[in-house]
Amino acid sequence: MSESIATTFTNYRTMADMLCYQARRRAQHTAMIFAGRRTTYAELNARSNQQAQALLSAGLDKQDRVAILAKNSDQFFELNFACWKTDTVLVPVNLRARPRYGHDHFRW
Repeated sequence: MSESIATTFTNYRTMADMLCYQARRRAQHTAMIFAGRRTTYAELNARSNQQAQALLSAGLDKQDRVAILAKNSDQFFELNFACWKTDTVLVPVNLRARPRYGHDHFRW
């Protein structure tokens, strides 16, 4: 990594800061491609801001857990950045997870 890039990265404290930086600097560049859909840094930042606002509006506080049970999707990253922006904790739940010890193990 070049010295100028390393210096730029150390000026930001979080991944959310890095996304905001990229959204300003490279707004129309592709941030990710999923299932043929391209998402720019500006779009990713705007969508994660919307989701962050929704989390705050729902009354979540710092370090609250946000569980997601879903198939693989680019929307995971939007929610992940939203959690970083709100200082909440994303808890991905494996869609294919099966009880290890049989169904009785998970009954209350």
